[in-house]
Amino acid sequence: MKPILLTVLRTSVLLPLLCISALPAYPQDTSESTLQDTLTLEEAVVIARRTRHQADGYTVNLRSSDIVRGKTTSDALVFLPGVSRQGSVYRISGIDVSEIYVDGMKLTSFDELDNIPADRIDKVRVNYLAGLSQNASVSGGTIEITLKRIPEGGYSGSVSAMGGYANYGGLGNAGMLFQARYGATSIYNSLTVNGGAMKERGLQSTLTSGGGLLSEKDELTSSPFWGIQDRLSINQEINRRNNIGFSYYAGWSRSSTETATRAGSVSTSMLNNSGRLTQEATLKYSSVFNDRGTSMTVTADWLNRSLSTEYLYTSGQEPSRQQEQSAQESRNNMLKLAADFSDPLSEKLELEYGASAQYITSTYAPETASEGFLSSSIPTRTRAFTPLAHASISGKLWRIQYSAGLNLQMNWIEYSPLDGSTSRNIQWGINPSVQFRMPLDSRGRFSMRLNYRHQLDNIPYDAISTTVRWTDPWHYSVGNPDLIAPTHDRIMLGLSLFGDILTLQGSYTHSRNSIYWDNHADPDSPDIFYETPVNLPRRNSYGLNAELNLNPLKPWRMKLSAEYTFNVENSTIGGITYRGTNLHQFYMLLNQLSFKSWGTAINAVYEPSFRTFGYTYHSVYTVNLQVYKTFLDGRFRVALSGNVAGKRRRIDRTVGDRIITHSYTTPAQTATLSVFWSFSGGRKVSVRRVSGSQSYEEIVNER
Repeated sequence: MKPILLTVLRTSVLLPLLCISALPAYPQDTSESTLQDTLTLEEAVVIARRTRHQADGYTVNLRSSDIVRGKTTSDALVFLPGVSRQGSVYRISGIDVSEIYVDGMKLTSFDELDNIPADRIDKVRVNYLAGLSQNASVSGGTIEITLKRIPEGGYSGSVSAMGGYANYGGLGNAGMLFQARYGATSIYNSLTVNGGAMKERGLQSTLTSGGGLLSEKDELTSSPFWGIQDRLSINQEINRRNNIGFSYYAGWSRSSTETATRAGSVSTSMLNNSGRLTQEATLKYSSVFNDRGTSMTVTADWLNRSLSTEYLYTSGQEPSRQQEQSAQESRNNMLKLAADFSDPLSEKLELEYGASAQYITSTYAPETASEGFLSSSIPTRTRAFTPLAHASISGKLWRIQYSAGLNLQMNWIEYSPLDGSTSRNIQWGINPSVQFRMPLDSRGRFSMRLNYRHQLDNIPYDAISTTVRWTDPWHYSVGNPDLIAPTHDRIMLGLSLFGDILTLQGSYTHSRNSIYWDNHADPDSPDIFYETPVNLPRRNSYGLNAELNLNPLKPWRMKLSAEYTFNVENSTIGGITYRGTNLHQFYMLLNQLSFKSWGTAINAVYEPSFRTFGYTYHSVYTVNLQVYKTFLDGRFRVALSGNVAGKRRRIDRTVGDRIITHSYTTPAQTATLSVFWSFSGGRKVSVRRVSGSQSYEEIVNER
C-alpha cells in the first residue's frame, strides 16, 4: 500500500510541475512585489513568474535560467523581450540603448559585457526610455544588470580568456573579476587586457550619377592594437541606513592603424598612431531617512579623456614617394554633481525629484601640421554647462501602472578657436514624460503600454570642432560650430500577448534639428571628399516591431524578431531635395539548445538594403554558431563560436554629381575559443557598488 501511495503522491506533485515548466518563457507578474526564484524538483523546472512589468519597463529574474547557461552577458541580453543587437549597438524595441549598468556601475564600453559570464546575472531591469534624472545625452533606453550575491562566502571571482581569428588577423582578451567583503567594507575589481592585429580589405570606387566609372582603389587596413582597463570600487556601510563609496576606472589603449590604397600605379597610405587614456572617479553617498523608505543619493563624478594622435602620410609612385607628418592632442574633462531623492508616499504612490549640474571642457592642440593633410592649425577650446532639475510621480491606480513627470534642462556651449573669435549657444528645454501600462486580463498575460517623452539632446561636443579627422587618405570629416541641439518627441504603443510570447510595438518620432552628416568634395582636391554635420529642420519616422518567444521543447528556446522603420524625408541638403519614405528592416532569429553540461546556439541576422538621404546601405547577413561544454559542476567552461556565413557591408554615398562606394571584401567568417573558470568561498554576503554617471559623446560619421 505504501509504494502505491508514494507513487500517487509523486505523480500528483510532479505532473502539475511538468505542466508549468511548459509555459511560455516570460510569464508576467502583476501582483508580486518581489521576483521569485526558480524552483528545481528532479527534472521539472518551475519558472515562477520570472518577469515583473512596470509602466516604464520590466525586470526579469535570470537565476537558474537556461538563457544564461554557457553564454557571456552580451550573448544573453538578446534573449530578453524586446532586446536586440545590431553590431555593437543594443536596441530595445527598435530604440538604441544609451547606457548599460552592471551593479550600478555605468559601463564605459559595452565590450565589457563580453567578459562577464551570464550565469552570474541575478536580474535585469530593462527601461524603454531613459529616466528624467538622466541628462540629454541619454535619449534611448537603458539596461540595468544586477549580479548574483556572492555564493557561499565573502569572496567570489572569475578568470576568463578568449582567442580567435577574424578579418585575416588574430585577437584575444583576458579578464578577471573579484568581489570580497570584510566586515562593513565591500571591494569590487574588474581587470581586462585585450589586443590583436586585424586586417580589413576593401574596394573604393567613384562613379558618375549615370553609373560611369571614374576611379577605383584597392584598400588594405592593418590595425595592431592593445589595451588594458581596470575598475576598482570600495563601499563602506556606515550603518544600516548610510553608505559611502568610491570608484576609480582607468583605461589605456594604443593602436597603429595603417590604411593603404592603390589606384593603378599610384599608391597612398596613412599611418595613424594613437594613444588614449580614460579615467573616471566617482564618490557616492546614500542615506535612508526613515522606515517609510525616503532616501537620498548624492553623487560626484569626474571623467578625463586624453587622446594623442600622430599621422604619417605617404603618396606617389615609386621611387619618388613623398611623406608628410602631423600630430595633435585633445583633452576632455567633465565634472558632474547630482542629488536625487525618492519618497514612497504610500504603497501605491512614489515621488522622485532631484537636480544635477555637469560642466565640460574640451581642448585641442596641434603639435605639427603638414600642408597636404591638415588636421587644424588653430588650437580650440569648448566649454559646456548643463544644469538639470527633475520631478516625477509613479504608482498604481486601479489596475493601471503609471509614471509621469518632467525635467528642466539648459544647454550652454561655448566654442573658442584661440584666435580671438568665440561662438556661444544656449538652449532651454522642458521635457515631459508620461508612461502607462494596463493589464487586459485578470492573470496579466495580456497587457498594453503607452510611453511618451520629449527630449532635448546635447550637441556632440566634438561635432562642433573644426578639427579635421581623416578616415583614410581620401576622406575626412570636420565639425560645424553652428549646430543646434536636436529635440525629439517619441510615442510608443506596445502590446504583450500570451505572457510575452508575442509582443508588438508601434512608435512615432518627430525630430527637429536632427544632425545629418552632409558630403562634399574638397575644393582644393576634387578626388578627396569630406563630411560635415548639419541640422535638418524636421524629420518624422514610424516604427513597427514584432517579436515571438517560444519554447518548442524543454531544452529548445527560440526567438524571432522583426523591426520596420519608415523614415519620411522632406528636406533640402546642399542644394539636393529629398522627398519620399524609406524603409529600414532588420530581422533576427535566435535558436538555443541547453542540456545539463553542454549546449549550442545557432543565430542569424539579416538586414536588407535601405536608403537614408544621400546614403545607400546594401544588405548584410550573418549566421553564427556556438557550442559549449561545462566541467567541475559548471565552474569551468569551454566554448567555441564563430560566424559560419555572412555578407559584408557595401555603402554608397552621393557627393554632388558623383557616387562614392565602399565595399568590405574581407570574408565574414570568424572563429574564437574561450575558457572561463569561477571560484568562491567564505561567508555568504552581498556587495554594493558605486555608480558613475558621466557621459561624453564622440560622434563621427563612420562607414
